[in-house]
Amino acid sequence: MNICIGLLFSLTGITSLTEIGQYQAAAYALEKFQKDYSKSNISFTYEVRDIRSDPIESYRQALDMARSGIKVFVGCYTSACRKAILPVLEQYDCFLIYPALYEGQEIHPNVFYVGEIPNQQIASLLKFTVEQFGKKVYLIGNDYVYPRYTNQQVREMLYELDGTVIGEKYVPLGHKEFSM
Repeated sequence: MNICIGLLFSLTGITSLTEIGQYQAAAYALEKFQKDYSKSNISFTYEVRDIRSDPIESYRQALDMARSGIKVFVGCYTSACRKAILPVLEQYDCFLIYPALYEGQEIHPNVFYVGEIPNQQIASLLKFTVEQFGKKVYLIGNDYVYPRYTNQQVREMLYELDGTVIGEKYVPLGHKEFSM
């Protein structure tokens, strides 16, 4: 049995710096499986699509691949890209393996979430930060789903540590000009 897997990663665009490594890891894992289990009755091939750090492009590429018969996807680094393809997963009964950390506010039967959620990655860092640098925290993030949900959770964790948020700012992906 041959299973074709759709790899949906940004090979160009603002998040490509991170996603190219994720794509390479996914491709390596599939190629290694093929080599190590060449005598099994299961084989994998994959098709790669550049989603260009764009939720609309993610949707288009996932839809095109689902229409061609692909049922399993890996990728969609940002929460916005993941959320954009949920209708495709539902309509074509497909499955997404989501390899990135995520906000933890969603459970979907067509998605296998591999990454950490904020309380698994931020709680110990926030505790250390408050102990070492003080209880006043300024929150900054990119202006999309993951940073906003994460900062909501940071606020709750910070409250439990008797800390306060002294400011909050969201900037577009790729923003580079910051000043005090």
